[in-house]
Amino acid sequence: MLNRKFSVSAEKTVSFAWGNLKREDGKYKLSSTQYDTDYYRSSGFSSSPVYYDDEHTSTGWYRLSRDEWDYLINSRIMNEGVARWYRVTSNGKTGNLFGLLLPPDEATSSELIGVSDGATDIDIDLFTKLSYAFLPAAGTYFTSPYWGTGTFYVGERGTYWTSTILTNSNGYMLMFSKTEEPRANYSYGADTSPKTTYRLVHD
Repeated sequence: MLNRKFSVSAEKTVSFAWGNLKREDGKYKLSSTQYDTDYYRSSGFSSSPVYYDDEHTSTGWYRLSRDEWDYLINSRIMNEGVARWYRVTSNGKTGNLFGLLLPPDEATSSELIGVSDGATDIDIDLFTKLSYAFLPAAGTYFTSPYWGTGTFYVGERGTYWTSTILTNSNGYMLMFSKTEEPRANYSYGADTSPKTTYRLVHD
């Protein structure tokens, strides 16, 4: 996991997983890099499942709730000169991927020289070493009578399931794009059957 902490409420901090959840060879795995494009997409209308490591042992990883994501992106107290999030594009070494860069609570402005919202050529490996979380924009997989079936908005939009269910047929996501600021109250109706990505956390 990333070593530095992120506040998700006034009383609670968490550590982010090193990479997004994926499924490979019949097992749940955490990606070894934050820019791995082999994501595990699943519908998020059910309650949080239990996640496992390569040996199928429960690890305590889980999804943030809508309120926890909302606190993280809107209410955390950060050091002077440090924003709660930045929409950035990585450099060629890390795939030229657009995504959301989240500084840990104790990040300093000196770590972020050259970084601003909309910055390009960002070295994600460097920021991973500093325990920043990078959420790549993996798009959303739809099966929809309106749009057809397939993965849309790859590299343009990130959608990450929260653990919060709106109704039996609807759930909340964290959503961001190159033109839209992140928000945790994004939802789809059941008719579109969306499958989105997961970034897990640990206490």
